[in-house]
Amino acid sequence: WAGPNVAQYGHGSPAATPVPIKGCVKGEFMDSNCVLSILEGHAERHPSKAALIYEGRRVSYDRLVRDIRALAGELLRRDVAPGDRVALLLPDSPALVTWFLAAQAVGAVAVRVSLADREFILHDAGPRLLVLGAGRGHDTSWPGPVLETDPGEPASRMDEASAPLINAAGGNNSGFMLYTSGSTGRPKGVPQAGDVLAVPLRTFAPCVLGDASGDIFLSSSKMPFAYGLGVQI
Repeated sequence: WAGPNVAQYGHGSPAATPVPIKGCVKGEFMDSNCVLSILEGHAERHPSKAALIYEGRRVSYDRLVRDIRALAGELLRRDVAPGDRVALLLPDSPALVTWFLAAQAVGAVAVRVSLADREFILHDAGPRLLVLGAGRGHDTSWPGPVLETDPGEPASRMDEASAPLINAAGGNNSGFMLYTSGSTGRPKGVPQAGDVLAVPLRTFAPCVLGDASGDIFLSSSKMPFAYGLGVQI
């Protein structure tokens, strides 16, 4: 729900009003990739502040945005076009976050692939490119193009001076795709509009977290699930 008001959340939480986010309101998204615009704003104001902490290594906002740009350029060099699907068979790591946002940056559809259902999801989604965690032993019979990446240093071999970000499509166009758990049958791909990621920024963040700019949050939910991917990213 991204309406103008949120009356209550959880058990007796006080009423709160979602905050407007520049570049993320309906009608503006077609001209601006709102999530990346927010990240770039953080990088300008707090370049050295940690955006991610992984296995003891801190990734600053400035580093994250530069990596996203580098990976977006790599996707363009591999002829990934708006609307193409980019499958991500990666552990929960900076690489997953960075490749996910890089795919959105060029208007592609990021598809997070769970390890257990990787063969079915890959053949069902039909991605233009599969991004695979190097040295993880995730064998797959997928015959299409594959790019191996370091889960901890996803842009270590990429050109940081790559092409600028392309405005991603918004509205009803798919920005990423989540697969259901498959508990009642085969997993089903559920397309998500690109601006869905802005909804927690307007609702969950101000209404539940409040001013949490100095806090560190443990990302415990797995990224293939809706909360793990949508809210935590």
